Amino acid sequence: MNWPRVFRATLKGWPLGERGHGELPVRLAFHPSDSRSFLGSHADGSQCRGSPSETCAPLPRLASQPPLAYAADYSNEAPLNIARTRILLVDALDPLYRVHYGYNDRLHNQAGEETTLIHGFLAQFFGLMDLRPPPTHCAVVFDFGGKTFRDEIFPAYKQNRPETPMEIVEAVPKLKDLLSRMGVRWVSVPGVEADDVIGTLAVKASEAGMEVYIVSRDKDFFQLLSPSIRVLRGPMKDGMQLYTESRFREENGVEPSQWVEVLGLMGDLSDNIPGVKNVGLKTARLLIKEYGSIEEVLSNAHEVKRRSAREQLESEAGQNAARLSKELVTIHTRLDMPPLRYPIHDYSLKTPPDGGQSAIEAFESLELKTQMGSLRKCLSNWSRRR
Repeated sequence: MNWPRVFRATLKGWPLGERGHGELPVRLAFHPSDSRSFLGSHADGSQCRGSPSETCAPLPRLASQPPLAYAADYSNEAPLNIARTRILLVDALDPLYRVHYGYNDRLHNQAGEETTLIHGFLAQFFGLMDLRPPPTHCAVVFDFGGKTFRDEIFPAYKQNRPETPMEIVEAVPKLKDLLSRMGVRWVSVPGVEADDVIGTLAVKASEAGMEVYIVSRDKDFFQLLSPSIRVLRGPMKDGMQLYTESRFREENGVEPSQWVEVLGLMGDLSDNIPGVKNVGLKTARLLIKEYGSIEEVLSNAHEVKRRSAREQLESEAGQNAARLSKELVTIHTRLDMPPLRYPIHDYSLKTPPDGGQSAIEAFESLELKTQMGSLRKCLSNWSRRR
């Protein structure tokens, strides 16, 4: 059975996938033998070890909410190999922002703490676990925060964005703790954006023979599409959308590998990436379809018919902006850092050493009655892979 191209949600919620370990301020690495522990190093090189529960506040209580329901609308995409392993790479902040801005009714525990994001995050997770054939591996990727190489080469990068909402800041450590209790890996790398972590894991998994599904609405991930790497976007108005190489070509008229060329020309307002003035999505796609790359477009700028775009492409400022923007939107796929050196099969979905008892207790404290069945189902399914 193929994975569906569209998943239609009956509620405003999401779904999600993952596997956790602790967080360190400088260097982060996973301890492969225990999903509840972390191993890291301080700036002076000394090692430290601990568990997520030592750094996270107690989990709050939460009123129950109906589970998500999905109806599969199967497409004519090429059939997948059910025997192969399938990994979900989840852009964690994507659903958190959606829940933060999309839920009108806020949920609180008995202590008055807001728990809306926790519930929305879990709703996405269990929705993805119900995909058929089911995922065998998963990693949830969080931004570590702070400056990255993109800030160094372009100080105005993302400077147009407001501060991260405090609700998200407070929810992240609790969510990491929950994922760790469930035996689901999460990753956060100092000095590296989540996009680059996902890109590195995606290529690593693809080269290991896995089918890869990136769960995010971020259009930058289209550049990673390949026969074994796909993108699940959503939920949109019509539900979650599955993007493959063929669908991307049909909608955009260029190859996935050329998407960075398109983005370099048009820029990205959401990230404050300038692009070339007077060149929008439509023009950028047409130019790349005709010339193939930014460098070829710039070499033939005198042939561009629209005067406003031609003048910008011929100018030194426009050419510099195009090259800079391409560098900013290009996702790194060959990072070599401690958290990314472990075998990709370490991200398998399997019941943690305690059988999931810690997760069950946390769910009970949250009063996630309608989610408890999904948790037990996942733990049961994963126990067969130990």
